[in-house]
Amino acid sequence: MAERIDQASIVDYLSRGAAFFVLGGVAGTLAETLRRQSVQAARFWALSTDLLCTIGFDGYFKDLNGSWERTLGWTPQEFRAQPFIEFVHADDREQTEAEAAKLYSAPEETHNFENRYRCKDGSYRTMLWGARSVPEQELLYGTARDVSDRKLAEEAAEAARAEAERANLAKSEFLSRMSHELRTPLNAVIGFGQLLELDELDPSQCESVEQILKAGRHLLQLINEVLDISRIESGTMSISLEPVHLAADPGELAEVHVLADQQRLRQVLINLLSNAIKYNRRGGEASVRCEMLPAGRVAVAIADTGPGISAEMLERLFDAFDRLGAERTTIEGTGLGLAVSRGLMEAMGGTIKASSQPEAGTTMRIELDRAQAPGDDATTLSAAPATANGSLGGKVLYIEDNLSNIKLVQRVIDRLPGVRLLPAMQGRLGLDLARRHHPELILLDLHLPDLHGREVLEQLKSDPATATIPVVIVSADATTAQVSRLKAEGAAEYLTKPIDVETLLNITTGALQSGPGSSEKAQTKATLAMAHELKSS
Repeated sequence: MAERIDQASIVDYLSRGAAFFVLGGVAGTLAETLRRQSVQAARFWALSTDLLCTIGFDGYFKDLNGSWERTLGWTPQEFRAQPFIEFVHADDREQTEAEAAKLYSAPEETHNFENRYRCKDGSYRTMLWGARSVPEQELLYGTARDVSDRKLAEEAAEAARAEAERANLAKSEFLSRMSHELRTPLNAVIGFGQLLELDELDPSQCESVEQILKAGRHLLQLINEVLDISRIESGTMSISLEPVHLAADPGELAEVHVLADQQRLRQVLINLLSNAIKYNRRGGEASVRCEMLPAGRVAVAIADTGPGISAEMLERLFDAFDRLGAERTTIEGTGLGLAVSRGLMEAMGGTIKASSQPEAGTTMRIELDRAQAPGDDATTLSAAPATANGSLGGKVLYIEDNLSNIKLVQRVIDRLPGVRLLPAMQGRLGLDLARRHHPELILLDLHLPDLHGREVLEQLKSDPATATIPVVIVSADATTAQVSRLKAEGAAEYLTKPIDVETLLNITTGALQSGPGSSEKAQTKATLAMAHELKSS
């Protein structure tokens, strides 16, 4: 019996010892694993370039890694000696305390919170924070990254952007001002040239006048294209989209409408057709073809049979001022037409592309969205011919401070017997003459020495004595926004200097034929008809 007890005790003892040995091994393994993890965590804590820390709910730092001292210069003891908020920039403390209060209240996280911390040398570094609260430990676990440099770069980029915008604005203002200053003398050059063209001249004089007008119009085209490029680059190009009757194909697509700005689409098509003719070969052909595309798009292809363009030059085709060598020929051009056309097409939601084969010709292809035709109730206006009708009579008031412009308009009006021109070189004088003489038409410049033309227009339209008189703006300011604004404010039409003599004669004739007793609506309709007919021709 004693022998069996002793054996049982020995077995139990050995079993317990084996279990203790196994448990001890497991515990040792766990302890070693924890020690290794602790060592790894300590290494990451020490080596991290981010600023790691714990902050107590009492507002003091508890633990910080070495990046804090390396970045800000304070020792860990100095960081722990005062509340963390004391290191935050005064302007950032309120939002920092508000963010911390949210973390204190419940287990929360914050991401991408930004504030500035004071360095020991008195400078500040911008920190981008991520943090999590553990309320049961009354601790915040935080990681911050010094973003002062990635920040300086943003500020530098913003400053560069602002400077670029300022430079673009200055350029646009300069070009606009230069446009006005150049158009004013061009008004006299082209205007008097057109008057001479209407006279009976000998062949030599006709050729001289033709050269004057050719050079003047070429300069005007250059001014217009430079302004268009400037507006496109600065994003100030004004586009008014509407259904436009394409009318470019006499076949089954003759009634197709596209969504476009009518004036700008015409400008693009004229430019492409002009190029197809200018750069063609002698006896060559130019063709226009429309095509319906998927997704409600319409294409117009303008092809020529000219010498074509090499692949290398085709890549430069839409670069401003690059004429691809044509400047060494007798073909006139500015190198801006296609650059402007591309900008206009993109502004209208369309595209323009070119394809070419040397010695086989070039095809320019534009694409736009198809549009529904407008309603049938649209009124078509017809224009009265600009003839020297002896039965015409009346008065035209011209408010303008430039003497050469007044002389030009006087010469135009002289071609209408029975019509008298009333000149006024100041806005207030023009208002007085309008009230006393009640002319059939008022021509109004914008840049006057005493009142701006907009103010003169406002007073004319607000006075019952002059409200029904059609007012036509005559100005060198050719911006589309300006034209739209003044028409909305009551102008019957807007003539851009240099004046087209035929247009001015049409508008004047239309206003005079309406008669002095007509309503403003009838007068305005006749006035608009003149310009409409000219633009459509």
